[in-house]
Amino acid sequence: MTRFGWQSAFYFGGFGSLVIAFVAYAFMPESVRFLAIRNLNDPRIAAIMKKLRPDLGIGPATRFTAMEEDAQPGLPVRHLFAEKRALLTSLLWLSFILSLTGHHFLTSWLPTVLDSNGVPLAHAVVAGALIQFGGAAGSLIVGRSLDRIGIVAIALAFVLAIPFVVLIGARSMPEPQLMAVIFLAGLFLLGGQVGLNALAGTIYPTFIRSTGAGWALGVGRVGSILGPSIGGVLIALKLSMPMLFVCAAIPVACCAATVFLLRRVAQAEALTAQPQAAAAGTVPNIGPLPLQSSRS
Repeated sequence: MTRFGWQSAFYFGGFGSLVIAFVAYAFMPESVRFLAIRNLNDPRIAAIMKKLRPDLGIGPATRFTAMEEDAQPGLPVRHLFAEKRALLTSLLWLSFILSLTGHHFLTSWLPTVLDSNGVPLAHAVVAGALIQFGGAAGSLIVGRSLDRIGIVAIALAFVLAIPFVVLIGARSMPEPQLMAVIFLAGLFLLGGQVGLNALAGTIYPTFIRSTGAGWALGVGRVGSILGPSIGGVLIALKLSMPMLFVCAAIPVACCAATVFLLRRVAQAEALTAQPQAAAAGTVPNIGPLPLQSSRS
């Protein structure tokens, strides 16, 4: 921005988005479930499955059979609350709101609060960036854990974020330790948010999967508004730095509790629909692709 002006940051962000869009269009394969419930004879199904599961020996003679899922007519968002999904959807939306409240509370006010409490401004800005670097690492860790142990990985990420968010407010902490704590707070808090993003795309049937994820992210933006607003009010009330970050940890703790409850509800629904999946600690649409193949 010093060299090219503040507008350059927006040019860079917009250009980056265009590049990602072209890369995704050219190289990202379509969802096999999405293709299967629309046309089982689509040749892309075999091509994608060969890459996902080369051990199955899929060839030109392989035929696929879709299992358990069908597209349903009507307004997609209505199906988010149909067939006993109302509680699941409500808990997911609440989790997004709480997570993004804590996230944007920190990212919006952390540099300002640190600067006002004696941390050099340049270092305070670096601290804000460290949250995002931690989130990048956390997304990889939580994503891998989500594959292995299911929804509980997301809840544990938010639980582990709580003490690090609170510790940011410790007055006597040396600056190197403070930066490490900020990095770990971002790792668990933003990692948990990325886990929620993934979860939103897996707990719904395929025909409303994108709708479910989109609405969860959209409703979650309420938290993106609340976080900075609540932080501004608390700073105006002249709360001490330790108390300020205790308040920042409250929505994170509530989010952890909500995700644990969401897991219980998802498992209860899995027990009704898929007893084996529930026994394994997973939920519908988390697990093997709903396809069977045979060679004729």
